[in-house]
Amino acid sequence: MLKLLEKDLFELRILEFLNNIKSDANHVIPILDSFHLDIGTVIALPIASRLDCRDFTTPPVALNLMYQLIDAVAFIHENRVAHCDLKPDNILVSCTDNHLRLVVIDFGASDFVDSPDTQIKGFVGTPQWVAPEIGTEHGPSQTYSPIRADLWACGKLLLYMAPPSLGQLRIIQLARDLSSGDPLQRPLIHAGTTVHLIEATKDSLSTIT
Repeated sequence: MLKLLEKDLFELRILEFLNNIKSDANHVIPILDSFHLDIGTVIALPIASRLDCRDFTTPPVALNLMYQLIDAVAFIHENRVAHCDLKPDNILVSCTDNHLRLVVIDFGASDFVDSPDTQIKGFVGTPQWVAPEIGTEHGPSQTYSPIRADLWACGKLLLYMAPPSLGQLRIIQLARDLSSGDPLQRPLIHAGTTVHLIEATKDSLSTIT
């Protein structure tokens, strides 16, 4: 698929920066090619399907993709990038050799940050998928941490992806904690988060599959 970057090439800069980092936790969509035209720069990206929670209602498949989402957000944040527009439309799923892989797309609203305490001002994101401290699109301009706002969106995405059968698994509690109305109460996620979640889930999963 092709995406036109009309003027601002900051998204291309972020994508190239993240694409150059080798990590199993890197779920940023790869750039296949880029070329410049009079109307702007075009980037070529691999084709994948939009995230749709109806496509993976079994607990093992849902958990696999939920773990991948946590890894993806942790990777982006650990490399000092805030996505600023996490939502189902910006999460794709590809299938290769019967293996589902989640990828994050659309870094048009993203920014480099120094830490979770870095603050920005102004509405960024998509209504219904922005943290409460961001405010509204046409309301007063608010100051907030884009990293902690991403964490809220990540929590909401995890709940969106979770089938009811997951019940009270630890990952569901994490999703609720990430969705806290208080930004400082949202736990920071890191590369080891999914390892602990998988270990905590093994015994519980056998009772609901």
